[in-house]
Amino acid sequence: MSNTIERLERDYCTGCEGCKSVCPTNAIAMEIDEKGFWFPQVDAELCVHCEKCVNVCVEMNHTLRESYYQEGSLYAAIINDEEIHLKSSSGGVFTVLAKYILEQGGVVAGAAFDDSYRGVEHVVIDSIEDLGRLRGSKYLQSRIGEVYKKLSGELRKGRPVLFSGCPCQVAGFKSYLGKDYPLLFTCDIICHGVPSPLIYRKYLDEKAKGRKIKKVDFREKKHFGWGTASSLFFEDGSVYRGDCFNDIYMRTFLEGFSMRACCGSCKYTTPLRVGDVTLGDFWGVAEIDESLYDKKGVSVVSVNNDKAKELLISVADNFKIWREINKEAFIELAKTRNGYYVHPTGLHWARARFFELSENRGLEKAYSEAKNSKYDVGIVGWWFHENYGGTLTYYALHQVLKKMGLSVLMIAKRHNDPNYRPNTKTVPYRFALKNYYISKTYNSSNISILNNHCKTFISGSDQLFNPVLWPYSGSEYFLDFASSKNNIVSYASSFGNKFHDNQGLKDSMSYWLHRFNSLSVRENYGVTICQEEFGLTAKMVLDPVFLCDLEEYQRQADQANKTKDENFFVSFMLDPNSEKREALLYIREKLGFTSVNLLNAIDFERNTNALNLDNTKPNIDVEEWLYYYMNADFVVTDSFHGTCFAILFRKDFISIANYQRGEKRFISILETAGLLERLVHHPEEIRDREDLFSPIDYDVVFEKLNPFIKESYEWLENAIKNPREREKSDFNMIETELERLKRRIEELERAKG
Repeated sequence: MSNTIERLERDYCTGCEGCKSVCPTNAIAMEIDEKGFWFPQVDAELCVHCEKCVNVCVEMNHTLRESYYQEGSLYAAIINDEEIHLKSSSGGVFTVLAKYILEQGGVVAGAAFDDSYRGVEHVVIDSIEDLGRLRGSKYLQSRIGEVYKKLSGELRKGRPVLFSGCPCQVAGFKSYLGKDYPLLFTCDIICHGVPSPLIYRKYLDEKAKGRKIKKVDFREKKHFGWGTASSLFFEDGSVYRGDCFNDIYMRTFLEGFSMRACCGSCKYTTPLRVGDVTLGDFWGVAEIDESLYDKKGVSVVSVNNDKAKELLISVADNFKIWREINKEAFIELAKTRNGYYVHPTGLHWARARFFELSENRGLEKAYSEAKNSKYDVGIVGWWFHENYGGTLTYYALHQVLKKMGLSVLMIAKRHNDPNYRPNTKTVPYRFALKNYYISKTYNSSNISILNNHCKTFISGSDQLFNPVLWPYSGSEYFLDFASSKNNIVSYASSFGNKFHDNQGLKDSMSYWLHRFNSLSVRENYGVTICQEEFGLTAKMVLDPVFLCDLEEYQRQADQANKTKDENFFVSFMLDPNSEKREALLYIREKLGFTSVNLLNAIDFERNTNALNLDNTKPNIDVEEWLYYYMNADFVVTDSFHGTCFAILFRKDFISIANYQRGEKRFISILETAGLLERLVHHPEEIRDREDLFSPIDYDVVFEKLNPFIKESYEWLENAIKNPREREKSDFNMIETELERLKRRIEELERAKG
């Protein structure tokens, strides 16, 4: 990446717009992100790499930011104009300062609502009549726009300037100017943080319900007194009011759900201030001096340098109270009353989820579900197993559920060892941490608490119902912990190749399977197993990978940051051997392409040696695996999911039946797609099958698959949103266990006799 402002990590960007303002070619634009905050974006064609954007950034130049720090004396202040006092957020100090600058022929810049009250922007005023626009708190991040440039021009003309804003904006403005001006006065605020403009607009829409906003007031003292609240005035004469305890916008703001990421690690929440003057609410003032309390509000003022002292001396007659405060006493009080004077407010741990939920839920519901860890769906399965196909089938299911507007929790495998910690360095876990909300690790006795957090539980996809794999799955994957009051669903689970009751698990499995509200399986023979072995009706559905939008896979593949510069074919072998190696060498020669050889995410060292081919890619990230698969010109695989992705990405392919993992799964999906001729049962067949290299007409394939994809999607959505009644059964687990114990006792007695 070139040395531009885009090097700055987004979690540290304050959006001060210093970089945009200083750019000589207008190569930097402020663009809104998915959470509603503005970030700089560089147009590479306009950028001349002057590095001015980097040099002006106070977050990338810590010493520059720290050079602005000043420590001043503290005062309690109240304006003597009762009308202005009532209209001001606290003690009315800003109005006094601004009015003085304007009377000296200067200009004042501060945050103002736009005409629609749907946004806040910094504006420059030069008349006292406009001062009301800047007065009062606006709990919303403001846009700077061209204000830095305008004020720079006014300073060069010799006009007095007062700039008011968040500390990060004051620092950004100072850095933009590059030097001090005798007639420049800066005023920063004791800032709690800035909420998202996107959340603000959503809040207005929810409260307005079609009414047109006339005015927004976050400090309506006539109604609430001195405090933090929200008042929305509508053109039809109606009013909405909510205080900080019950208003959703205030709660999400004050609790750190809706704030910009940088606010959680703010470098300006300190008694060392960047403005000449610092203003804030003097919360708890009566605890220092009861005589200073005024129900209309009291300001705390930090006078940070000699320039500020002279300014305040000039306006001293405008205050009915101006009293110096013991700084140590105020700092101690601020720890509980005005904490962001001494440390950042902090982001709520569920902030990211709140933003995600707010996309398709009301703010109240998004807040409640995020704060209380409520999810629509909890998924149980092998999403953490070291297998690319398994990893991606769960990713697909996760994304499909999100497309349905559902919130999803991936449930970690339970473990009874209290010291157990999952290996988060594996390929699938690294991928999972970037894409999922993951539960903590529960044990057998406490996992049932998830019933309070998830409405629906889904088991699947993959071979979760295979009794041969019971040591890796067990009753947990039959959702044994799920309450009968919750919705229990199986999606595209598999019994493997066929049902083998070689561990005497059939009775237990029957009990758990009968608890499902909706039961579906991945293979056609799975339907037969459910009917013949368990007396249950199951629906055959497609593997989730077919239901997921291709854009989701492309988005992940793009993160591999690779560019294709030559044709290649992909081999993806779960169980490489000498026969498969020879087949791949033959295919390479026949196609005339280089090969990229992918292996499973486990046992990659052993498999690399077994394959013994150059350009083998062991232990790569899921994103890179997808890149190679999506950009291949041909695919050869012995993997069920490798076959599925070849079809999904419309690749010409050869599928080698994998008997040790269940060849009937291959047959089921290939018959469904009308591609059974692409299956070979032994690698040696490839040399004798010219038809394997003929192009596939995927229009015909998806004419067959698309109705099935739609049907599977609708089945899943309906199973979750319209839970079915469970199938009635005369199966009784207790009676079955008693019969088993009785038979065992009889066997022991016979053995003794």
